[in-house]
Amino acid sequence: MEEEVVYTSPRTSRSLWQTYCVYADRVELGTVLAGRLILPLDQVVSARVSGPLWGGIGLSRWWRHIKLDWADFRPHVVLEKSGGWFRYLHFCPNDPSAFVAAVERAQAGHRPAGGVLPGV
Repeated sequence: MEEEVVYTSPRTSRSLWQTYCVYADRVELGTVLAGRLILPLDQVVSARVSGPLWGGIGLSRWWRHIKLDWADFRPHVVLEKSGGWFRYLHFCPNDPSAFVAAVERAQAGHRPAGGVLPGV
């Protein structure tokens, strides 16, 4: 895996002292119970900023969401994955907008596993 760091969110109390990083080829999320989650950019469908209280979940898919820290109480990032039991990860980086922008920048410059850029 490449080691070029695009963005790092420092440890804060709102993130339960976990670090969230965006690399050129993956997103790494620290968790209290599961350790570090590593998500290749190929598995990241979208990232967006959401308001407190798990905004926008809806009742039909609430069981597909998981929060990694104090996402109930603060604006946070919702990271949608392409697979797995939990498809939506909610977490609070220091600056949610900057984290989402970093994911979008990394995705724009990322080559999928096959080596061909989409649409080329």
